[in-house]
Amino acid sequence: MPEPRVIDGRYALEGELGRGGMAIVHLARDIGLERRVALKLVEASGPNSAATLKQLRREASLLATIRSEHVVQVYAFGTHERACYFAMEYVDGPNLEAVIAEHTTRGMTVASYRALSILRQIAGGLDRVHARGIVHRDIKPANIVIESDSGRPVLIDFGLSVSLERLSDPNGAEWGGTPHYISPEQTGLTTPTAMTPRTDIYSLACTAYELITGRVPFDGETPFDVLRQHAQAPPVLPSTFNATFSAFDSVFERALSKNPTERQASASELVDDLDSARRASSDVSLRHMAVAKPAASGVGTPDDVITIERNTERPPAAEALRVLVVDDDDAFRKFATHGVRIGLSTRLIALQSVSSGPLAIGLATRRSPQLVLLDYDMPRMNGIETLARLRELPGGSDMRVIVISARARELEKFQFEVLGVRDFMEKPVGLQALGAKVAEVAKRADWL
Repeated sequence: MPEPRVIDGRYALEGELGRGGMAIVHLARDIGLERRVALKLVEASGPNSAATLKQLRREASLLATIRSEHVVQVYAFGTHERACYFAMEYVDGPNLEAVIAEHTTRGMTVASYRALSILRQIAGGLDRVHARGIVHRDIKPANIVIESDSGRPVLIDFGLSVSLERLSDPNGAEWGGTPHYISPEQTGLTTPTAMTPRTDIYSLACTAYELITGRVPFDGETPFDVLRQHAQAPPVLPSTFNATFSAFDSVFERALSKNPTERQASASELVDDLDSARRASSDVSLRHMAVAKPAASGVGTPDDVITIERNTERPPAAEALRVLVVDDDDAFRKFATHGVRIGLSTRLIALQSVSSGPLAIGLATRRSPQLVLLDYDMPRMNGIETLARLRELPGGSDMRVIVISARARELEKFQFEVLGVRDFMEKPVGLQALGAKVAEVAKRADWL
């Protein structure tokens, strides 16, 4: 496939993000709008090129109508020489496959309360995809990206997606999928069955299974062995690996049924079933697995007075940037507020500080902060659990976070990566260095 520097006179290629089959995904710059995009080039040549182009254009137009922060946004569709292209939102961050692998190599699984949060958000996005009459057909950890800075999980790569209209045609869609996450009806080893949204439910269940347990439900020495198991074998129940997961056995038995009509009717129903199993479990660790939104009362209020600072160069009506410092060390909280003032000297700010995770959650429940300076080692609730709960609140994906800890070098930062954190500082930290880091994050977020 030709790879010119500029596609359709508008998109300047900057690097390759991935490839597979007939498609290549590039990181590109939209010259007119000055923004980075993910540009997918799909070959559209051959005797059926006109029909293929028509199908892709229709499906691109359907995808472009989906409005969900958890589904990659399609900006444009066009043709260039022998290829057609999709210009899509570029989501910068690790995919869930890499996150799971990092945890597995360390003998860990993703924190369960975070796993359920990711699944719920992706399920909401997938339900919107299905409502538009589209089946993704390749739901898997590699196609879920955790955006850096925000922790927002986003479903990407609709390269195999097709409309339900085309799926109703026996010759309308070719075989496709990824062996460890493919549904029985996609394997070609079962009685021909139409692919429906329940096809994606099966693949999402495989993804959820791996995210929670650290293992895939079906494995084998060859891809064909895996396909055969999907088509013929019952899933290995999660309790086989760990009795703690027994509460989920019945949920996955249903979601991984060979008969699509026996599966949950929607992605959100699958996650609801997982949450119900968690709540009904007698295991304490599972009961605390989900992130419950705290009530507005009963969580306590910080003793610190909200400080509003105005810079004389800015109009008084400018909206204050909301900043929250969370640290159990009184002296460091005061020190950190000075660092914030230095880094945001040109901004009107609303600065608050609290001494614990529960207090931070109670405060954010009323109105979420935009910037959080967060300690890791705190009593009752550490930085990871605090941030996981903050991300669950309305506006949680808009928070930018700086983790400041005496153990910053020792921290297993991959646990924060799944929460969208990229900025760390080690105590003791200099006042000017802290101010510079705050300014760096603010510039990246276009606050300055």
